[in-house]
Amino acid sequence: MSTSAQLKVLLDGSSGFYFSDKKVVADINNYLKKNDPDLLKQLLPDRDKELKIGRNYPAALLDGASEADRDARQVKLAKLSERLSGMVEAKAHGGEALAKNIFAAARFPDGDGDGKLARGQVESKLYAAYAPAHDPEADARTLVASPMLKGHPASREPGFKKLGAQEQLTAISAKNLEGLASELDKYQKLFAADPELATYDKLVGATSMDVWRRYGGGLATHATNGDIASHILPTADRHAIQDFAKGLTGDASRAAKVTHTSDTNTQHLATHDYAFFNVYPETNETLKREMLGATRYLRETPEVASSAMAAKAQSFTFGLGDFTAPERLSVMTLRDPVYPAGGTTAADARKRMEGADGFATYGGAEPSAGKAKRHFGTEVDEYETSSRLFTGQHAQKALTMNVHVGLYKTYYGLYQEVLANSSKAPSSSGTSQEGEAGREKRLEQAKGKLEGFSHLVNDITAEPRPKKDGQMETAEECSHRQDKAALAAIKLYQYPQLMVSGPVDISRAEKFTPTQGLERAPTVAQVAPAETQVQVVGEQTRRAITQ
Repeated sequence: MSTSAQLKVLLDGSSGFYFSDKKVVADINNYLKKNDPDLLKQLLPDRDKELKIGRNYPAALLDGASEADRDARQVKLAKLSERLSGMVEAKAHGGEALAKNIFAAARFPDGDGDGKLARGQVESKLYAAYAPAHDPEADARTLVASPMLKGHPASREPGFKKLGAQEQLTAISAKNLEGLASELDKYQKLFAADPELATYDKLVGATSMDVWRRYGGGLATHATNGDIASHILPTADRHAIQDFAKGLTGDASRAAKVTHTSDTNTQHLATHDYAFFNVYPETNETLKREMLGATRYLRETPEVASSAMAAKAQSFTFGLGDFTAPERLSVMTLRDPVYPAGGTTAADARKRMEGADGFATYGGAEPSAGKAKRHFGTEVDEYETSSRLFTGQHAQKALTMNVHVGLYKTYYGLYQEVLANSSKAPSSSGTSQEGEAGREKRLEQAKGKLEGFSHLVNDITAEPRPKKDGQMETAEECSHRQDKAALAAIKLYQYPQLMVSGPVDISRAEKFTPTQGLERAPTVAQVAPAETQVQVVGEQTRRAITQ
């Protein structure tokens, strides 16, 4: 949105103008004489020939104008606002300075004692009206050229450079799917070759199908600690508003909001052309509210975990399928694209990487941009954003396959850890009782992790069963247990973020505020693309997920 267009948005809400700068008034008089002499005549009292400093234009009620003049005055005000915005647009050089002077003369009914707007008010008004269209091809081109995707294996494929930018992103996504499929194939062969591991295979398959179903009804949520009136704006558009408001008001005291992603994705992603959403699987309403209320972006200072909930905290939730149709450009990463380990410190990363039950082991190194590394028993689990980035059309498959691979990797690594500590070391003079005791302790810990993980995975698909008091679970209790276990398992492998090109209209979103809960939208699509809908169960469904 141009300087003149942004100024017009603000002037449309003004109550008039009070000029105090002789040069500005002279420039306006000359412009109106040339471009709209009739309007200039309408604005002037009978004896005046030009606008003058120290007067209200159009004549205000306090200047003696009658109530009967109100409608005519509003017409004049609308015309004057339009002409002044046009004057800024027509100025080849110095348009920003002229806009600032015109804004300084404007008076607003919701302004301070002098009718002036503060920077925050300017930003709020522009956020409500500012929704510039984006060119998806240009947004895709910026991302493909980012340091994160430089040298991606897909870029070395024949014909890649001849593709359009969106097609290149799709090619990168497809290559990354191939990588997941290769890992899946490796573990399936390992499980098939070991009778003990094969006992877990059916459970892994059933869980994978459940994850597929949950992401078929998945959610995409944008959380904020600030104002959103009509559209969720990409970071670049928000920054444009902040810069304009700063220049217009001269208030540079309040820095733009800083978060992990928006602070560093210029360097890592080289793009601010997207609106960011967290992606969640389908769960019951209680867990859904817990997920929506847990995000750090609702806090006054998002990068500080102990920060208070913001006064304007709110989030907007859509169906994942609203953004993953082929006609809309969206790109998903399976973890925070900049800090996939979960935070800027080793302590933050350890908490997220090891999981609530400690099934993984995190080395504690300071997180590096776009990378993370941990262990499931003997298995190394390495993450790199560039190889876990997918276009929207591949989202449901990627989300499911990543969990499928993760389940296999966890079972295999924990199982191998048990085997590694099961055999006593050969007897020798160097073998101590303390060493044997240490091995037995490690064995018990490894067994505990494997049993605990099996219990968690089984909880995801197990039908109603007896509780501790001997009573059978109700259908609701069973569903809640399954949802809770599924969410815990999924969070062990991914915290997906969806990047959507262009502004996003919130009129059909579910609105959530921490104090008031959910406000239902008229309709919220939560249906995955038709080509990936699950119609049957069993082996046919499993093939749809893994192929």
